Amino acid sequence: MRTGVLERLSLFVGVSFIFLSLNIKYSEAQTKGKSTFELGKIKLQKDPIPGEGNLIGVVRVLGRKTKVPLALIEMEGGRSIQADTKGKFKLTMEQGVYTINIACSGYEDLVIEDLEIKEGTDHYINIKLATTNKGKFK
Repeated sequence: MRTGVLERLSLFVGVSFIFLSLNIKYSEAQTKGKSTFELGKIKLQKDPIPGEGNLIGVVRVLGRKTKVPLALIEMEGGRSIQADTKGKFKLTMEQGVYTINIACSGYEDLVIEDLEIKEGTDHYINIKLATTNKGKFK
């Protein structure tokens, strides 16, 4: 009887190890792709500033819920803002079409072209940065 328990325990440990190693490989693969973004909802502001809109977002690691602190968000024309320690940012912009660059050490840069900001609206964006080998010790 004791042998049956030990066999089941060793089988459970072996299967658990396989699932754990597959999950680690899957997680690594998910962070090695290309940086990307998803546009979310567009919400009308309660008290809009004439001619301006907001780009509100969060920067995360691709394939994970982990947030990227202090990423730099640069708008064409030289204006920039840094995400906070929780990866969140809010950029007030004049209405128009923009190219936005998101960069952070250890992550692949992301360039978003033809992003339209409309007057009196909050545009929500979810940015996902892929990791690079930069900054890792070998």
